[in-house]
Amino acid sequence: MIQLQLGNAQTASEAFARALELDETLGPAWNGMGLAYLKSGNAREALTYLEKAPGSTPTSPRAGPATAARSSPWARTRRR
Repeated sequence: MIQLQLGNAQTASEAFARALELDETLGPAWNGMGLAYLKSGNAREALTYLEKAPGSTPTSPRAGPATAARSSPWARTRRR
């Protein structure tokens, strides 16, 4: 996440991809990949990764603020 915070989306996405190769259940890696794509300007690919993150469904007890934002009525109307 530090690389992502420093603006190094490419380096961050490589690290997240490696983490996912090792363990596909790592929610932070899925979220990180989504954020890296978002910072790179690829919102469609970002959404793909964010939706795959464990706990990304609004009804999940592990769902976080990013999930709530994606499931809001405003977010749904923007994607149409």
